[in-house]
Amino acid sequence: MISRKEHGRKIFHVLVWMAVVGLYVLLDRINYGFLFITSLFFVVLIIDILRLYVGLSIPIFSLLRKKEKKTFFTPTKTLFGMVITLAFFDKNIAVASFLMMIFGDAAAPLIGQYGKHWFTFNTKKNWEGAVGEFAVDMLIGMILLRSWLISGMMALVATLVEVHNKHWDDNMVIPFAASLIGTLVKTIF
Repeated sequence: MISRKEHGRKIFHVLVWMAVVGLYVLLDRINYGFLFITSLFFVVLIIDILRLYVGLSIPIFSLLRKKEKKTFFTPTKTLFGMVITLAFFDKNIAVASFLMMIFGDAAAPLIGQYGKHWFTFNTKKNWEGAVGEFAVDMLIGMILLRSWLISGMMALVATLVEVHNKHWDDNMVIPFAASLIGTLVKTIF
């Protein structure tokens, strides 16, 4: 089962990133979406630098995992991934990839906690969680992009990044990787 702290992290993950993506979409209607995400990235980066090098402490830091305490934390890396993704890829594909990162990443451990079929190459992940993430990602893609092929390929890449990832922050990599494959598929087909 997932710990109470991890449940809290997932709820925080969904709420905060939905607010960020929602504000991006709203502000993008008046051409300020990219400016908002980029500005937010720099604010969070400064806070993170102050945390790491000056000892700044605020209550939200209690959600940090042990491995995040001596390096840049997830929000900094996630916003960096969002800025890069928005800079290089179609807005609709980018937003779909952000929602895959938000909901697929949250669905995988929630569904996977009931799983019994573990991957041999990553014993912290299982087939049930991966299938759950893929299904959620596919649904998001179909709602936003209305293409089985683009949605399926983006969902597959997002799920593979989640399952195979041991060294990178998946919240940073999923939007970029899913948007890259979505753009390639859209261009080729």
